[in-house]
Amino acid sequence: MLRNSHECTVDPNALRQLLKAEDYSDILVFPGGFDLEVCLPLIGETTARVYIDANFEPSHAEVFQRLGRACECIILSTSSMLSEAVSRQHSGNAI
Repeated sequence: MLRNSHECTVDPNALRQLLKAEDYSDILVFPGGFDLEVCLPLIGETTARVYIDANFEPSHAEVFQRLGRACECIILSTSSMLSEAVSRQHSGNAI
């Protein structure tokens, strides 16, 4: 019901400055309502460990490649669209 009810605009320059201003050790990303494809490359420039809770967004896993490096983990709910898509794609095969 509230899944698509919010939206925010990300200023890439402001985000870059924020990420450079501090030496973050960990970053937790909750996708939804903002352009993940803009944010991930900027986050990927840091040395922080990155965790992504992909419960509602994105609908396809390829967007995570925009990080440009490995993340610590991607948290999925078994009822998320992404989990269902991955499950269908790998049906009958070990993941």
